[in-house]
Amino acid sequence: NTDYMSDPHIVYRQDTLTLEVWYRLTTKLGGGTTSTQILRKTTTDGINWTAREVIVTGAVNAGAYHMQSPAVLWDNVNKVYKLWYYNSTGTYYNTFADGGVYNPNTQQRLTFDELVLSHHIDVNYYNGEYHFIGYHAGTPNKLIHYTSPDGINFVKDRFIMGSDDGNPLY
Repeated sequence: NTDYMSDPHIVYRQDTLTLEVWYRLTTKLGGGTTSTQILRKTTTDGINWTAREVIVTGAVNAGAYHMQSPAVLWDNVNKVYKLWYYNSTGTYYNTFADGGVYNPNTQQRLTFDELVLSHHIDVNYYNGEYHFIGYHAGTPNKLIHYTSPDGINFVKDRFIMGSDDGNPLY
């Protein structure tokens, strides 16, 4: 079949001493329709992994609920996962508790001081702020670093690299 898994993200939970791998499963349903799921597997020893579990199920033909390039952090203080992702309508942020049900109606759209059409993203938190790396798919192609105090409102920190020849950076 033409289903595929992509966009892995690794999370380490200090509170449970658990390594988690989050990734996306895209299922081709025929007739040009697809569905997306965000899955997770965990390990405490790096050798033995749990069976995959479905964390988020996206809608068929996705739209606003389609998720690409999920970036996941565990907030050990508030005991919630923080999830950033891109879809055809923008880049979004949401939180949910471990074992909780993901609610797409609570997602928040990110703001940027410079237009970003990120197909591939990554988010980290260090030195008291969130760091977002976004690949701007356009002409020119750009890889840009942004920062934010809240993980939602981002300001361009620096241009990393780019190409104006129309060829993607990846």
